[in-house]
Amino acid sequence: KGIKAGADFVMVSHISVSRVTETAQPASMSELIMKTILREELGFEGVIITDAMDMASITDEYSSEEAALGAFEAGADIILMPTDFEEAYKNILSAVESGEIGMDRLDESVQRILTVKFMRGIIPENVDSPVQAATAQAVTTTPQ
Repeated sequence: KGIKAGADFVMVSHISVSRVTETAQPASMSELIMKTILREELGFEGVIITDAMDMASITDEYSSEEAALGAFEAGADIILMPTDFEEAYKNILSAVESGEIGMDRLDESVQRILTVKFMRGIIPENVDSPVQAATAQAVTTTPQ
């Protein structure tokens, strides 16, 4: 019902849905859950965000970099609260730089996030690009 009502985001939890996925893998790291079910079957076009990655159900089994990369590869657009943000970021960046993750996959997530920001007024309509928005913000908040 939320998707039909136009939800901007869906948060995917770390629950294991082994009857669906036939594995103990958390839903937040499952391509079947995020790409096949959410995107393809349910037609969700918004932002997929993970539940907090610093929860024991993740940290007991995965490093910060493994969890973040696994969730991103599975289809998450935003990785919420990795235990070690820098490790998580560097691992995803490395995967993009090596070609393991295509730039098109990264661009898809960025486009979804920016679309929501524009729709909700987080990025003003009178700004031509997010770079201009960031620059305008920096100029108006920088002490002279």
